[in-house]
Amino acid sequence: MSRRLAVLAVCGLFVLLAASAMAGTIVVNQAAPSSSDENPGTPDRPLKSVAKGLQTAQPGDTVLVRAGRYAETVSVAKSGEEGKPITLKASDGEEVVILGGMDLIGAKYVRVQGLKFSPSDQMKGRRVFVEVRSCENVELVEMEIAEDPSKDDWLLRGIDIYSSAKVRFSHSRVRYVDLGVNLGNCRDCVVENLDIGPWDHEDGIRLMRCDGILIEGCTIHTEEIFRPGTTHTRSGHIDGIQIIRKNDNITVRNCHIYGVAQGIGAFTDSFGEVEGWNEPRKNLRIEGNLILTYNKYQGISMYRVENPVVVNNTVPHARIEVGAATGDKGVVKNNIAAIGSISPAITQVDCNIWIEGTKGETKAGARDLVKVDPKFVNAPSLDEYTNYRAVDQCTASRLILGDPAQGRIAVGDLVEINGDTVVRKVTAVGDVWFEFDPPLPAKPAGAVRVANWKTGAGSFERDYRLRPDSPGIDSADAGVGRGKDRYGHPAYDAESVNNTGVGSPAFLDRGAFEWVPEKEQR
Repeated sequence: MSRRLAVLAVCGLFVLLAASAMAGTIVVNQAAPSSSDENPGTPDRPLKSVAKGLQTAQPGDTVLVRAGRYAETVSVAKSGEEGKPITLKASDGEEVVILGGMDLIGAKYVRVQGLKFSPSDQMKGRRVFVEVRSCENVELVEMEIAEDPSKDDWLLRGIDIYSSAKVRFSHSRVRYVDLGVNLGNCRDCVVENLDIGPWDHEDGIRLMRCDGILIEGCTIHTEEIFRPGTTHTRSGHIDGIQIIRKNDNITVRNCHIYGVAQGIGAFTDSFGEVEGWNEPRKNLRIEGNLILTYNKYQGISMYRVENPVVVNNTVPHARIEVGAATGDKGVVKNNIAAIGSISPAITQVDCNIWIEGTKGETKAGARDLVKVDPKFVNAPSLDEYTNYRAVDQCTASRLILGDPAQGRIAVGDLVEINGDTVVRKVTAVGDVWFEFDPPLPAKPAGAVRVANWKTGAGSFERDYRLRPDSPGIDSADAGVGRGKDRYGHPAYDAESVNNTGVGSPAFLDRGAFEWVPEKEQR
């Protein structure tokens, strides 16, 4: 069975886990006056601790936890059976907060739903809120993991999933952490529909030595959490998704990544003969993602990859780079990005829009469009950070960019600084600097984000869908196997546009989002 089919099979198994009949319900309610771990766990005689509920549970049982803040570390080592999972669940509509973290070690056929995890003295000695190790057929859904947002530095990771198979983590939120989701030595796992961020040191999602992983529909964002001059003192990667060392058969689809230094990175060939670093990553598929990074050269970065597929991504202010590629099935098609830097070893390159141009010996396709405006609904022409090494040269009305300002910013343009929605007019432009009015309230303490809206827009809300007159509509290559976009839209035949696409249907759009009439938008 192929890895892609394996992932589909895993998804089917998760549905069975969720829908299976349960033998009984064990109630935990520490707030009830009658609660005791000597009780049978009925609604009128509930247990007091989650630990006792799990100790009592048998395959098919549900441990139903009522509202409260539980000062314990939840340990799940028991297993259910196929079709009869053990379920640990917060009571519908009630807030259940676990103050000591959770460990799932060696468990099989377990479902955890609706729990929240917060820090307390019970977490002393831990580095992660939730640890999943040596597990199979485990589902974690509707969870919320968060450190104290008022801390200068967030030291706890959100969730570690190690040496496990067929784990699904979905429809959950992870924020105010050191690292969001960390997978190592895992296979056939699904990470989907997560809201990750902000975090302040490492990555939103990190994969190391994994095989058969699907990351889909996630929103990954950190928005300026580490900058010189802020209270957050720890430096780090601050990257959206890092695929490091040996990872094969990985799909990242329909994610929105923003406010990070690097969007998606697959690394690296720069560590000599260290095991795992110099092996090519095989069959990585990056599809349908919207990526907004403040490092112009790190939108999608893939090095030493075999047969990568990079299709229908929108990276409007940064580069897509695929280097040191091998294999005869590599594909880079239908993307919209500021810059393209594609290895000549990639077999199929076509139907991309490189807004600013290409870099190096980029392989070009016959239908690629270079230095062409893709005509987004509402987007700045430039959206990047100032040069943090030149902070001392900045003033409240003068900023220094890392790349040339001339040709990208002009006198009279309207700029927005740090997303403050204040309209500032450019009054002077130099080689790498520009001046504006009205000035900022104070001289910047660190790098700041600059968006150039040219002569203005109806609002500062970014919308990277395509306008009806975009050259990206009905002009892509449908042979890439593109599924529905993030909003659930398949390829749509725009009546007013000639179909110039390749394959069937001949009306797939370029970029991450399919154009549909306003009345059909989701």
